[in-house]
Amino acid sequence: DAAAQGRALQWTLWAAAELEPNTSGIARLKRLGGDGAQARIAENLENAHILLKLPEQRLAQSAHLASDAFTVADLNLASIVNLAGFFGVEMARFPRLSAWMDAARARPAFQKVYG
Repeated sequence: DAAAQGRALQWTLWAAAELEPNTSGIARLKRLGGDGAQARIAENLENAHILLKLPEQRLAQSAHLASDAFTVADLNLASIVNLAGFFGVEMARFPRLSAWMDAARARPAFQKVYG
């Protein structure tokens, strides 16, 4: 339906425009370093923790982000959240998101891509 498609687009854009720059920013800063890198890593990490409250809240209402079924929105966010712990995000702060991520990792297509 149109509403679910709109939510899928909204979550996809949010993940790409808001969350991903913070998580990939951590990786980039760790790799490149430079003046103020540690402070900027801490800022990006705190931003990620703040941002991840949003899907955590959504997952209190539904098993998936955009509809009752797994959609491209779930796929897109899972591709970012999958590496969040590697970047230092404390996933224990987000029990619903962690359970959702475990379910995404259990999907055959996810295992085929990420092994």
